[in-house]
Amino acid sequence: MKLKECEVLIRFDLSKIPLEDVFAIEDILSRNGIGFDRGAGCGARDWEFDYSLSGPVKVYFKRFVAND
Repeated sequence: MKLKECEVLIRFDLSKIPLEDVFAIEDILSRNGIGFDRGAGCGARDWEFDYSLSGPVKVYFKRFVAND
């Protein structure tokens, strides 16, 4: 199977994970040269893996998964 690059939005529900923990993960990624757009609002923290993604990482589309 040939994988294609894609754009991804990851949304953290801040009622279930402390924002400080998300910041700590972002700091680790940043120290390792990984950068991307981020934002917060309405009780969520968003990471956007799109054109802004930089560093030693790529995001590939594998498949859609149906909800159970």
